Amino acid sequence: MLKACPITYRKIDETAIRMHAGLVSVFGLIFVFSADLVWLVILFYDFFVRVAGYKTLSPLFLFSRFLVRLSSLKIHEVDAGPKQFAAKIGLIFVIGAMSSYLFGFIHVSTFIVAILTGCALLEALFAFCVGCEVYPFWQALVNKKG
Repeated sequence: MLKACPITYRKIDETAIRMHAGLVSVFGLIFVFSADLVWLVILFYDFFVRVAGYKTLSPLFLFSRFLVRLSSLKIHEVDAGPKQFAAKIGLIFVIGAMSSYLFGFIHVSTFIVAILTGCALLEALFAFCVGCEVYPFWQALVNKKG
């Protein structure tokens, strides 16, 4: 299967996205080791406002932009499509983790967040977008139904 990413022709700063992924990783790790619902609520809010198109209401996004400016890292613009798709997948993971947690399946919730954290770490440390790897399979599934 050919690799294909969703393309929007809108550019975003990959440096800020990678910093944001690092912050998601930190919050994910805190949840994995504490199993405290507050960390899931924060992650849910953050993913939800970004997916809804209100990234300026995302505390982690705002803090990541601040950290990028503070550290004087170079801006590296990339297409927004893959990152938006990855954020939607992240929201689904957080919803799954919260649902599992609220139904008493704490270990399942922790496992889901551990996977999310692993994906975020890949983005933060290596600029490896798991969403780009999943997207062709998603497209194949959607195109079979249509």
